[in-house]
Amino acid sequence: EDASIVPPAIGQIVQSPINEYKLEKELGFGAFGKVFKATTESGENYALKWYKKIDSMGWFLDHLSDRDREFRLGQILDHPHIIRSIESFDDQ
Repeated sequence: EDASIVPPAIGQIVQSPINEYKLEKELGFGAFGKVFKATTESGENYALKWYKKIDSMGWFLDHLSDRDREFRLGQILDHPHIIRSIESFDDQ
């Protein structure tokens, strides 16, 4: 992981192309990143997933961490334990 990339922190504002999210609390974490509860100015709640930067960890991890594919699956799968994907964006 690139040491210059700082993971998000509670209270941080994250700007997407269509919304602004305030990180309220960490909901979970794993090998590929963290999930936060995030709220908008209008009080809507979202789960925001932050991915760690993964360089050359091999073919399996490169494909498993394919966030675009995960995002698309979150748009089409309908299951009570899968959160629907709303948007995907890079934040500096």
